[in-house]
Amino acid sequence: MVNPVRATSNFSEVQNIDLVLICVKTWQLKEVAKIINNNIGENSVIISLLNGVENEDILCSEISKNNVLGGLCKVVSKVEDYGVINHMSYEPTIVFGELNINNSKRAVEIEQTFKKAGINAVLTNNIQQEIWTKFFVNI
Repeated sequence: MVNPVRATSNFSEVQNIDLVLICVKTWQLKEVAKIINNNIGENSVIISLLNGVENEDILCSEISKNNVLGGLCKVVSKVEDYGVINHMSYEPTIVFGELNINNSKRAVEIEQTFKKAGINAVLTNNIQQEIWTKFFVNI
């Protein structure tokens, strides 16, 4: 049996947050981090999937470093027309990992959760290398 999903556009209504995936534009990140920080718990995990190399620093300026994992999304696509996105390359993948280069039990559980949901995800033990590699590919 599938549990019903409750959706909201008001983040402050969400309680008992396990995982937050941030998928906004980089210029919105600091403001979003402030909003998130008011609603997360000690064990909540925050992963930014934005392009750029400073996202984790921005998050950690507002949110405890203990809550933040590094992340990125590997996807090659372009907007072809209004409402039409053309995916042009390999299978989209979420890559994430602990900032301290040690895979934790929580990170392994998140990877397993992604995979059970059919999401291609890779837990890396060197997220900074992955972030910088994507940065160089993008430029």
